[in-house]
Amino acid sequence: MEASTSADQESTSETLMIENVVLNEESSLDFSSPWHFSDVVLVVEDTKFHVHKCILSMWSPVFRTMFTSQFMESNAKEIPLPGKHSDEMEVLLKHIYSSGTKATVTEENYQFLLQLILQIHSEEDRELLIKSD
Repeated sequence: MEASTSADQESTSETLMIENVVLNEESSLDFSSPWHFSDVVLVVEDTKFHVHKCILSMWSPVFRTMFTSQFMESNAKEIPLPGKHSDEMEVLLKHIYSSGTKATVTEENYQFLLQLILQIHSEEDRELLIKSD
């Protein structure tokens, strides 16, 4: 068995830190200012959400396409999302950043959360979500 190097320990430490931020701090997630290498800002009803392209891209093919294609949003620092409500977007982002745990879904937010999720997923994903509903 090989002894772990300091690089291995550092990598493990970084992974744990990222998991802690993404998975365990749902209630304290604050998207109002830059944090942990956030690299894009979603603007909803004059509210700015500092988020990570990689996390949104992993979670949504719509965001993935937006950030990796020739759309103007791929290089934009701020992306306006008209027609959305900032309080609902915050709930969606907390849901995404908590790895979609059921703890983030309540009777109060179930309907609008489902609608937002359906809007940011591909047609195939939508069909799967509707079937599992």
